[in-house]
Amino acid sequence: MVSRTVSSCLSFLFLLLLPLPEAQAQQKAISIKLPALIPYRAGNLWGYADSTGTLKIKPQFRRAEPFQDGLAQVTDNYVWGLIDEKGNLIIKPQYQEIHPFANGLALVTNQDRQQGVVNRQGEEIIPAVYKYVSLENLADLGSTAIMVSIEKMPSAAEQINRRPKMKLAYGLFSGEGKRLLPVEYSEIIYLGGGLFRACIEEKCTVVNMAGETILPLKVHRPGFLKEDLLVVCSERKCGFINKTGKEVIPPKFNGARDFSEGLAAAVKDGKWGFINKEGKMVIAPTYDLATHFQNGLAIVAKGQAYGLIDKKGKELTDFIYTRIYYSEGSNYYNLQTKDRNLKGFYNAKTGKLTIPASSYQTDGYSDGLAVISKELNKVGYINEAGTVVIPEEYEAARMFYKGRAAVRKKGFWGVIDKTGKMVLPFVFTELEVLDADLFKVGTRSGWNGATLYGLVNSQGEEIAPLKYTRIDPFQNGLALAQQNHAIGIIDLKGKEVIPPLQTLPNYQFCGNWENGLIKLCSGNREKDGYIDRYGKRYFTD
Repeated sequence: MVSRTVSSCLSFLFLLLLPLPEAQAQQKAISIKLPALIPYRAGNLWGYADSTGTLKIKPQFRRAEPFQDGLAQVTDNYVWGLIDEKGNLIIKPQYQEIHPFANGLALVTNQDRQQGVVNRQGEEIIPAVYKYVSLENLADLGSTAIMVSIEKMPSAAEQINRRPKMKLAYGLFSGEGKRLLPVEYSEIIYLGGGLFRACIEEKCTVVNMAGETILPLKVHRPGFLKEDLLVVCSERKCGFINKTGKEVIPPKFNGARDFSEGLAAAVKDGKWGFINKEGKMVIAPTYDLATHFQNGLAIVAKGQAYGLIDKKGKELTDFIYTRIYYSEGSNYYNLQTKDRNLKGFYNAKTGKLTIPASSYQTDGYSDGLAVISKELNKVGYINEAGTVVIPEEYEAARMFYKGRAAVRKKGFWGVIDKTGKMVLPFVFTELEVLDADLFKVGTRSGWNGATLYGLVNSQGEEIAPLKYTRIDPFQNGLALAQQNHAIGIIDLKGKEVIPPLQTLPNYQFCGNWENGLIKLCSGNREKDGYIDRYGKRYFTD
């Protein structure tokens, strides 16, 4: 049985929606060229060797981690430091933890559990004296800000009222370590465009990356910078400013939301409407609730009933729905009535409302078809006209992908095409559509037997034999494949790019494949070691 540690590592490595940098890192894992410096253990001491096993940095550390962008973590007496590729100490071992570098900065934690930030030169640009520190990625600017916090003693009134709960006070620094805000705020939030909202209880200010205040400490939680405008409210009146603090729309509304697609929801006389960037009400305030525009439509409410309007204010649906939500990445708004039963789809691109004959909660259309059901365990598909095109004869069904869908009958999964024709028979205990002609399948030997996985095509021919006890989701055409205790990597053609490697006695895999290496762990950390894709060990006892 694979340990929980291994299992959790494997799950983490191949999440369905890995960010691109992680997917690219995994593709590098099968690179023929191994790292120039590989952690090497000789007895109880660690150093670094090349791929031939020749020592390049003599074993002298209690533990050592792989190099990342020219730096590696090493430990002596259970505290961590950094060395360069020549073995020079950049940071002497002193931290309980050093986080990975991001944009040239790394979070560090000392032995008193206080946090700070170091740069790649080993300089502590934020001293390790704070309760918490976080690196804030300012994606729209391509830079980083540093937020710090300390514990704040409860006020005298709170202590008298027997509410002595410790609170956090926040401050802000630039990525170079320049102080932007003192450590005295109850909240600091990035708004976009280099602007930050900083609040002391209910009063807020807005500052820029130069540390300049563009709004006084009096407004109530400004919105986010959207389409170069920022909603600000004070004394129950809301207006909009630009990123320099200049007033663009005077504060004359009782409430307002961020701009989206050139319009912003705003309250006048207790009702929601929409204004343009000149502050003119272009959709009359007649609604009890309004959201922002997406794909040319906005969700609005009359009382507790929801409907859709377009940017001209035309009401596109009846106000009979208890919930409407937009399916991200599609053109569809899903319309639901009480008990969250699906009652229709609205196609924002075509303006077509589909009212299916059946009712079933679904995430919308895929490949022009949607899963639909009248009763439990009776599932089929409708087209965009709302017509049932594949009868409700399945126990379960998944959304179509590249003209194929996995469906279940009598406890077993098979595959159908968009006409309902069977592509793969109902013989699999698990099934996933990978492509129009490629499927990951699993079969189980008896009710209590282990499930074995492999790849088959639409003719049922094995592309990868059903011998693996686990195949993780594919990313960039690669997947981690496990065969009992052996772990390797396969591609979409079923080829074992990295053949499964059997662990050594008393060892187990405790990491992920990275640059052709994987870590082996024993019960004693000082006896851990690395093995490469060819099975070569980088440790001796």
